[in-house]
Amino acid sequence: MAYSGIKFLYVIWMINYLVKGLPMTSEKFSSGQDYGRPAMYFPPEAGAILSGGVITTSASNEVLTTDTCKCGRTHTDRIVGGSRANSGEWCWQAKVMVWSKDDDGSFFLCGGSIINDEYILSAAHCFYGMENSKVDVYLGAYKLFGDVEGKRKFVDSILLHEDYDPITKANDIALVKLIRKIRYSDRICSVCLPTEKADYSGETCTITGWGALKSGGDSPVALMEAEVKIIPDETCKKQYGNLYPSQICASASGIDSCQGDSGGPLVHQGSDGIWDLIGIVSAGKGCADPNFAGLYTNVHKFLPWIYKHTRGSEYCSKK
Repeated sequence: MAYSGIKFLYVIWMINYLVKGLPMTSEKFSSGQDYGRPAMYFPPEAGAILSGGVITTSASNEVLTTDTCKCGRTHTDRIVGGSRANSGEWCWQAKVMVWSKDDDGSFFLCGGSIINDEYILSAAHCFYGMENSKVDVYLGAYKLFGDVEGKRKFVDSILLHEDYDPITKANDIALVKLIRKIRYSDRICSVCLPTEKADYSGETCTITGWGALKSGGDSPVALMEAEVKIIPDETCKKQYGNLYPSQICASASGIDSCQGDSGGPLVHQGSDGIWDLIGIVSAGKGCADPNFAGLYTNVHKFLPWIYKHTRGSEYCSKK
């Protein structure tokens, strides 16, 4: 009888999740900093769902040819305050699960971007102090839980930038190398890296992720997307009192990245229709606070570092 009662409560919990999203335990990821935006924490019962094999690792519909190796192209015709993305639309989006050191089934959620056939680009704070064996990466995923499209990939190594500062979040960037090379498909692709220095101030960009729908709030059921605008460095400096060269800022009324979006992409679409990865979700005071923009790692500043440490990997063509 006791077991049946527990089973019944579990079913009710799952129904509540599928309808409303999984509640998050905010005190678990308090960084002690008033503008930290750490990974999103999920309790052991959530990890049990994932470890139960809900997400498939099948290799159906995978293809890798020179003709299809084009970066920065979404595979459709076309976040806090955002809307649900189309399944498979943002094909470079990675879902990153960082499992607890306690092996209790709990985990932290982050995002990442496929940049070539071996590496995911993400935020250093997602992996700081963690072991490679505690990290799983899912490519082609759409739903946070119960996803039947995502493919689980195992991690070979994680490289944090040598000058990463866990307090200020300066140089908040990391390269995650997968054990096996990525095979592109109709829902798995790479995003382009910016090819030249540009001032994106005032430009509209897109953020994507499975992060909280508000600061300390619930997670979404499926991948979310939202548009933000890059704000001038001087404006951001006035908000935070300081801004490191490794950071850029973006905001929009009622829209922002949040806990769980960490490491995910901030992308800009050029006049040619191609998407460049110009930022990585890093930090911010609260989520969608009208007085504080979101802080993102400026990808352009790290291009030499990225190419140096991914030498030998295949980058898809931008043209």
